[in-house]
Amino acid sequence: MYDKIWEEVKTLKENGIKVMALLGGAAGVTYSKLNGTDDEFNAYYQPLLALLKRKKKHNLDGLDIYIEEKVSISVPLRLINALYQDLGPSSILTMAPLAAALSDKDGSNLSGFSYFTLDTLTTIPCTTSSPFNLISFYNVQFYSGFARSLSTKAS
Repeated sequence: MYDKIWEEVKTLKENGIKVMALLGGAAGVTYSKLNGTDDEFNAYYQPLLALLKRKKKHNLDGLDIYIEEKVSISVPLRLINALYQDLGPSSILTMAPLAAALSDKDGSNLSGFSYFTLDTLTTIPCTTSSPFNLISFYNVQFYSGFARSLSTKAS
C-alpha cells in the first residue's frame, strides 16, 4: 500500500533531503496509547521504533512528534527519552506545537502540558560545550485560529 511513498522517500533521500515520519496530529488518541505500564507503552512504541530503525529500507532521519490531545508531560518525555536511547543522537526528533503553546508557559494549550517545561527536561547539560537538547527544533503550527490567544495576551 505504501510502495509509492517509499519510492518517493528514496528519491528525496538521494537528493540530500531529510525525511522524517510524523506521529500524531488530529488522530486524537495516539499519545494516550503511549501512556500506562511498560507493556502498554511497548505495545505501541515497538512498531514505531521498528519503522524508524528500517534504515536500509526506509532510511528515515527521525520523527516529528505532533500532539493534539491533552496528555501529561510524562507521555512525550517518556517517548523522547526512549527514542533518543534507542536511535541515538544522529536521529532528528522535532515537535509541532500550535503557536499558542509556545506563548504561554503554564501549559494551557491543546497538548495539555508546558513545552517550556518539556524543553527544560529534555536538555542535557554538557561540561565541554553548550547544552544538548533531545528535541532538535519545533515546527510551530499556525492554523484554524488557534494562534488568536497570542494577540489577546499581548493586549
